[in-house]
Amino acid sequence: MLSTPLRFGSVILNALATADALCDQPPPPDPAWPAEGSTIAPSRAEALHAHFAGEEPIDPRPTAAEKREYNAFRKAHERWLSSKSPAKGKVPEFKFSSNDGWIVDAKESAIIAAAIERVLADEDKFELLCDILDVSRSGDKGVRDGLAKFQRFNARCAKGEGYTVD
Repeated sequence: MLSTPLRFGSVILNALATADALCDQPPPPDPAWPAEGSTIAPSRAEALHAHFAGEEPIDPRPTAAEKREYNAFRKAHERWLSSKSPAKGKVPEFKFSSNDGWIVDAKESAIIAAAIERVLADEDKFELLCDILDVSRSGDKGVRDGLAKFQRFNARCAKGEGYTVD
């Protein structure tokens, strides 16, 4: 059986690679807070970030301009977390390489579900995956069961709004 989340992350990445469903392009740069050219001082920006994250109150209260600037940052950050692959029918590999809150949308969930289904249905691909993972015949049931669960999860998410990797 698979023992740690990192191990299953490796199974997912290798299964998607075996199905040729990953794009290995690096993520775009994360939007800066505060934005370049902002008049908000770094210490104030840090305090505002903590305040808007609900961590602590702030004094003086955020101005309307600070609220607008932070809302613009949040929207840019959400777009960044939703980054897409430039290759049609593929999902960015980086979304499964960290727990940074990457957003896997419904279309990407469908791509993942179909890719895992292809690996599970093709004995040669599944055997290749087990070889890559260095999993013996006695351990392949755990890999198969875990992938089947993740495939069903993605199939459900493809009918909804997707999910967040965190």
